[in-house]
Amino acid sequence: MKAYPMSVADQRALLARLPVDHVTLGLYWDGEALLVPPAAVPIIDAALTPEAVAAGARAELADLQQALCADLDEAAEARRARLITLGAGQAMTYQAKAAEAQRLADDAAPDPASYPLLSAEVGLTADDLAGVGAAVRGANAAWIAAGAAIERVRLAGKRDIRAAGDVAAVRAAFAAVIWPEA
Repeated sequence: MKAYPMSVADQRALLARLPVDHVTLGLYWDGEALLVPPAAVPIIDAALTPEAVAAGARAELADLQQALCADLDEAAEARRARLITLGAGQAMTYQAKAAEAQRLADDAAPDPASYPLLSAEVGLTADDLAGVGAAVRGANAAWIAAGAAIERVRLAGKRDIRAAGDVAAVRAAFAAVIWPEA
């Protein structure tokens, strides 16, 4: 039997790259040495070529980068959720209200029927259509500023993660992300 000294984590990574029928040849580890039956030695030797090891490291790096970029997307959405109500219908409502509020600001003689979403808020958000429009414009401006800050951090974090050349640098780039206060 041939022994390959490597950590258990490296052994697991190696075994994960081998086809199932090769792994079932009787590979096992004892402490930090992978013990390989003679029939499996050529398979493991081939898997441990510098090219194969580099390919495995690149795949591991790419997988980690993809996972951490997805984590950044989820974290950004969680930050947005602190500021707005989530949901496609709600997003459409916010956009339509912002458009109505902008049109209202430029309308010298507004007809409430032309502003159905803003009119629905009269007496709730403000006492009149102009007050509702002002409140919606203010909320939209605040959202744009906060959303832009979140988006900048999200995109910069993903850029830095993708540019990192090794696992440690990827993890450091992810850990360096600092979200704006919500």
